Amino acid sequence: MSWIYISLILLGMVALVLSLRPTYDICSRNKRLGWNILLFLIVLFILGYGGMLYFQLSQPATGLIYAVISCILCGGGMFVFVVSKLSHKSIIKLEEVADVERHNALHDSLTDLPNRKHILQRMTEYAESQTPFTLLSIDLNNFKQVNDALGHHYGDELLIAVSARFRELLPSNTFVSRMGGDEFALIVNTNEEKAYLHVVDLIHDTLKQPFQVMGYDINVYLSIGVSLFPNQATELDELLKQADIAMYESKKHRQKYVLYRDEFNAGGSEKLVISTGIKAALEREEFELHYQPIVNPDNSIYGAEALIRWPQADGSYISPNKFIGIAEQSVLIGEITAWVLNKSFLDLQEMKKGGFTGCLHINLSAQDLQNDAVYQLYSAI
Repeated sequence: MSWIYISLILLGMVALVLSLRPTYDICSRNKRLGWNILLFLIVLFILGYGGMLYFQLSQPATGLIYAVISCILCGGGMFVFVVSKLSHKSIIKLEEVADVERHNALHDSLTDLPNRKHILQRMTEYAESQTPFTLLSIDLNNFKQVNDALGHHYGDELLIAVSARFRELLPSNTFVSRMGGDEFALIVNTNEEKAYLHVVDLIHDTLKQPFQVMGYDINVYLSIGVSLFPNQATELDELLKQADIAMYESKKHRQKYVLYRDEFNAGGSEKLVISTGIKAALEREEFELHYQPIVNPDNSIYGAEALIRWPQADGSYISPNKFIGIAEQSVLIGEITAWVLNKSFLDLQEMKKGGFTGCLHINLSAQDLQNDAVYQLYSAI
């Protein structure tokens, strides 16, 4: 019967040897003392099992006591193997979950590009190491019209397609991030003019071909603002602000890109606040349409003129004379026009139910007359 006892001890010893690898891997991943102690004990167990195996081979023994010892040794080795294997799998799984959570915390859920938090971390790393870099603020000019004309699902698919093209075609020395909505930011790891101009050209080249989105060919146009670290700012918030102001100047003048200059800041901050507020107001539907009657000479109602108003929390209104001009400079006017067209169409339906038989007059910007998306939206209505 001694060969049975020897086989049991040998089986337990093999199980201990097999448990070394997962336990060692746990120790390399987790620096806690307990796992190192366990690894040391497994090695001692293996030595002890070897001694017991030698004893059995040199002095064949039978009897109940040897059977019990052999079973205990076999069971102990198997137990250590199972515990180490399961612990290893659990730790790997927890690390995978943690990696996914870290990835999600630093990446945009729609496009999987790095998010605002991630690019701020990267900028902080460059700033702390005093590494010069270029920040590009990028905005898609006609994204709101796509959303309004085709729907948010199409807009999401367009953002995914644009992000994929950025990721595929831009060089490895760039860091592309989606800041939110239709806004992107990009870091070039140098502030040399030749390098960032090359990236600007690449960005525009990537968008020359229209995007195929669910059966539609959609052309994308963008504006780019550029700011340099540390040449123009050493504070990251200021650098972001400068890039945004330069981007709005790019919209205003319809240029491929604009490098920030100090003179932009005179009035640029207010324009930036209002322009950013327009986007938020469109998303939250803060604008209102007021209808001013148009009266015939005989005092009968001919129709009504739709007038946009932007109410504020304190009960005041931002004058259209102020925000419409800024919207025209930043090409947000197209997004406002799309909202006005949609809203006035819905209101007209309700007014007709109340007996209104006139027509509505809507004010358009000169830019709207050159915007194909406005014609598409008008045709859809």
